[in-house]
Amino acid sequence: MTPYRLVLLDRPAWFVPMIEQEEMARVGGEALVGWARLGESRELDPANASLGLSAEALSRFSLAYVPRARHTPDVVERMAHDADAVMVTSAAVTAEIMDRLPRLRVIGRPGIGYDVVDVDAATARGIAVFSAPGFCACEVADHTLMMALALARKAPVLHAAIRRGVYERGLASPMTAAYEMTLGLIAFGEIGREVAVRAKPFGFTLVAYDPLVAPAVAERYGVAMVGLDELLQRADIVSVHAPLSKGTFHLLGAREFALMKRTAYVINTARGAVIDQQALIEAL
Repeated sequence: MTPYRLVLLDRPAWFVPMIEQEEMARVGGEALVGWARLGESRELDPANASLGLSAEALSRFSLAYVPRARHTPDVVERMAHDADAVMVTSAAVTAEIMDRLPRLRVIGRPGIGYDVVDVDAATARGIAVFSAPGFCACEVADHTLMMALALARKAPVLHAAIRRGVYERGLASPMTAAYEMTLGLIAFGEIGREVAVRAKPFGFTLVAYDPLVAPAVAERYGVAMVGLDELLQRADIVSVHAPLSKGTFHLLGAREFALMKRTAYVINTARGAVIDQQALIEAL
């Protein structure tokens, strides 16, 4: 039987856990990182033992890798013209690329968001698109809380001062305890909920804005659901977790920044385009 053809578009090491879980292939993570460093489009040769590949696995699934640095329609077409499926992290899969891959039936992304894929174009061509809900939700939540606590304790300011040889207690003043602060979560999906679980023991007052989540769900996490304007007015720290879509593009702009406290912090662990960067710069 002719094996299915899977092409990895950019950052292949991220795909290894998913590939192993599905038992589609057994691929050495270190080998894939090595290919990424080489920056070359590669056929994955099962005969090359140094790459740590399983010939038995590849007899069922033919693999190729296209690094993001070479992710042009021409290169993708050359490497993936016979692909049944592609997996992508951050390189865009556009309508043009889909049209160049006549066998393509599945586009996968090992992450929560799928904004790098033109879903409308895929739907029109009968191509299935899937993502991985919950992927790294705990890790992103850990990172969010780390930044929230660092900001609350003025760690960036103090760290910068120490590196300059400045030791002044007043630099940390005023410092507000976490239990006196309000943490506002924009979007209350899997990541937002994990942030709430971690922030609650520190005493943060938690509010969230998410028009797609019922208030009763937020209440189970000790979170009050409020409107966006109220959240921005109340929060000492605004943490963004919204997916990028037409409805959330530049969700935070000049009007929204004007509503916030002058002392407020913004943490964005979602897509950058959820925030109007120019408006943010001007607000600062």
